[in-house]
Amino acid sequence: MRRDRSVKPHSNALRENRVNLPGHIYHLVKCLDPKLHRQVNLTNPVYAEIIIAAMFYQRIQERCRLFAFVVMPDHFHWLFALPEHETLADTVKRMFGWCAMQINRQLGRKGALWQDGYYDHLVREDETLSGLIRYIEANPVRKGLCTFSTDWLWSSAYSRWQGKLDRAWLGRGRFEDGRGA
Repeated sequence: MRRDRSVKPHSNALRENRVNLPGHIYHLVKCLDPKLHRQVNLTNPVYAEIIIAAMFYQRIQERCRLFAFVVMPDHFHWLFALPEHETLADTVKRMFGWCAMQINRQLGRKGALWQDGYYDHLVREDETLSGLIRYIEANPVRKGLCTFSTDWLWSSAYSRWQGKLDRAWLGRGRFEDGRGA
């Protein structure tokens, strides 16, 4: 039987091969609803702070290890690891739901803020992490928003966030072996 792709094709396509592996590292990208691109810029300091605060809250609540992030005008990247007691779906739902509620409150509106679905990539090899971190943090440079990744206020490359990330954990093991938790 043929699946009807006219219903949320973007979301369905992204969910097809999704893998949930607690204790593993994910690179996740979430986009603003395309209908809001002209009205909402996620790099507005109020909105960017909401998104970043939500990532750090997940970290403080031991719902993830945070390695890198960048907030762009219409999307954001998040590199994190799930602990054994969390699922990707629950973490993402909690994160995006809270951010949408807070940003919509600031905008004085209700309704969808995010594009349906999200892109996630299960990171399989530790060797790719330094390149992936550089890729995420260089996003504003590639888009011509700044000259150096360390200049972008809403990136883990910016000095404000140094020392607040879990990068030291990357060399010591994973959640599942008991050393990273």
